[in-house]
Amino acid sequence: MKIDKLIARIQLLPIEWVNSSNSDEEIYNLFISKKDQSYDSNCLYICTNSTLPKTFLKENLNFIYVSDSSVLPDFSHLPNSNIIHIKTKLSTEKIRLTISDILAKDNIMTSHMYRLIQVLHSNKGIHALIDEAYSVLQNPILLVDAGYKILASRQANVEKRPDLEEQTNQGYMNEQNIIAMKKARLYEKARESKYPYYSKQSSEHDAWITALVFVHGIESAHIAVMETNRKFTEEDFELIDFLCRLVSLELQKTDFYKTNASLKHSFFLSELLDNHMRDINTINQRIKSLNWKVTDFMYIMTITEQQADFFDRKAQLISKQLNQLLPHSRWVIYEGKIVFLLCLSDQSKTLFEENSSLQEFLKINDLNASISRCFSSFLDIRKYYEESLTAYDFGLKLSPNNQIFMYEDFICQHIGKILSKTYDLEDFYHSGIMQIKKYDKEHKTNLLETLKEYLKYPDNPSAASKNLFIHKNTLFYRMSKIKELFPIDLSDGEDRLKMHLTLKFMELE
Repeated sequence: MKIDKLIARIQLLPIEWVNSSNSDEEIYNLFISKKDQSYDSNCLYICTNSTLPKTFLKENLNFIYVSDSSVLPDFSHLPNSNIIHIKTKLSTEKIRLTISDILAKDNIMTSHMYRLIQVLHSNKGIHALIDEAYSVLQNPILLVDAGYKILASRQANVEKRPDLEEQTNQGYMNEQNIIAMKKARLYEKARESKYPYYSKQSSEHDAWITALVFVHGIESAHIAVMETNRKFTEEDFELIDFLCRLVSLELQKTDFYKTNASLKHSFFLSELLDNHMRDINTINQRIKSLNWKVTDFMYIMTITEQQADFFDRKAQLISKQLNQLLPHSRWVIYEGKIVFLLCLSDQSKTLFEENSSLQEFLKINDLNASISRCFSSFLDIRKYYEESLTAYDFGLKLSPNNQIFMYEDFICQHIGKILSKTYDLEDFYHSGIMQIKKYDKEHKTNLLETLKEYLKYPDNPSAASKNLFIHKNTLFYRMSKIKELFPIDLSDGEDRLKMHLTLKFMELE
């Protein structure tokens, strides 16, 4: 056991590090110091003033000096030793018993870890690993993926919780339990602590430890252990943290994360993206042979990592998680990105705007999704893939705090970018907008931003004023001032269009 960890677990106060030469050194034995004793490294010695040896060997030593006085002996001749002072009137024997108990528990935990490692090396699979964890922790344990599918579980019958058995039979977590977990923000708190998180709701009898499993840096699964058969100990948290790492290794070496059925699907989608297949009959035959479920409402979604270090295994993990959130989708690793073909039941954008699980997954893993407009022909896939790339470029510049970028939100800016290659965009600006911009700069006002929000929500002044953080009456006052001072006609649709385009083009400056 590392000496700093040991000292952190001693509940005697105050404890002071007099000298820390190598605080993560492993301690294997514990002794009460005696005058006629030889001293070895990797042992911890308990000394008082009366048992403090007059001379020490030159090698590194670890010892606790027990005294109820703040005055300490001179330890300057031991620069390479770990020396801890415990200010207490307790006997060295009492301290020895306390530390011995800590070391004994650590030895038991080490043996438990060894048992788990043995199961991992046996290649018996994830269920065997969770079964062994149950026998070690002696409490119900559940392993689920990001889509709340139960990968493995082990539990005895829990009184008053028939839902747990129902979950196991269904293979997915109960919807009410998912809602309760989200309400309690269990996963968020586990992420913040970066360690197994203990929770017990005041209205509930159950207590849980929640822990996260990462594979290649991607949050891929969650472990939950219920405090039922026995109370959790400090060692349990360390064991569960260790179990997370073993589960990660097990998931990496199994076929669990191999997705997309076979390379045939990826190869076909890659051909479509390359624009190599131009015969619709051939395309339809391939779709039929691959048993793709297609609709008239298709989108291209490109997943991009800002660090741009995707590699095949990591991309497979991301795709596996997203496949659970986006049913009937196909994906391919293409040009350093993950490209999804989504086939939806309609062309509403609710899947992207209201799917909190999608938003959360992207945010957790520092990813962005850029999405094309809706299309219906497989011959157009390349064009809509390029739309998704355009959406990413504009989104990163104009909406960097968002996780999802829709091409539809940036069409005007895209038109402006294309025009700017041949013309000076200012030649197309509305004169009234230019005057308002100049006025704002000279008078330190915010009229242009007010007009922008008003044009965005022409029939909903409440939404415009909310976005501006002003009262609705203030919005009306500012708009009256704009109409009075500048040559704009908000009742003219053509004029409004020119103003709106000008504001969009100005975002490219």
